[in-house]
Amino acid sequence: MEQNFDASPVHLGCGIWGALSAPIFANGNIAYEGIFFNGSSDAFKSFGWNLAGVLVYIAWTAVLSGALFFGLRFAGKLRVTETQERVGMDEKKHNEPAYPEMLELSKMSFANQSPSTVEEIPVVDIEKAQANKL
Repeated sequence: MEQNFDASPVHLGCGIWGALSAPIFANGNIAYEGIFFNGSSDAFKSFGWNLAGVLVYIAWTAVLSGALFFGLRFAGKLRVTETQERVGMDEKKHNEPAYPEMLELSKMSFANQSPSTVEEIPVVDIEKAQANKL
């Protein structure tokens, strides 16, 4: 999930900025001077068309993503099982925890508590759980 958060500012934000900034800062190397330099009507028209294009891309992506996610949800493939969610997908796919240092920190934070206040977290073997349909 972390990679998705990094991709959005880079590809979405910078793509929108690139489309909108071209008519703003055009320096005459293309057909017109930009809004910042000259304020020509061609630059404003170009800005309007680029803004319309950005909005069309956003709408297109929203519609296709919505259809894809609705289809996945309808087919029951959008979420993992509750057991896989508890254990974590890194355990399932890579046979190791995603953040092993967090496991050590959680053990240390519970070390000073009395046993009655600490709830035991069961370790679940995904393969056995699926075989036994837990």
